[in-house]
Amino acid sequence: MPAGVHHVLGDRELPGRPRAGWRAGHELAAAQLDGPSVDWDPFVRSEELAREY
Repeated sequence: MPAGVHHVLGDRELPGRPRAGWRAGHELAAAQLDGPSVDWDPFVRSEELAREY
C-alpha cells in the first residue's frame, strides 16, 4: 500500500456492493479522463462487479 494511504476497514470487512461501487466510480473517472465521452452505465458496471466480489 502506498505511503499515506490508510483504509479504515480491511477489504474482507467491506461488503462487495460498496466495493463494486467504488471500483466502478474509479473506472468512470479514468474513462472520463481518457476520452470525450463514456458509453457505459456506471450503475450497470457496479452490479456486474458486485457479482465478482
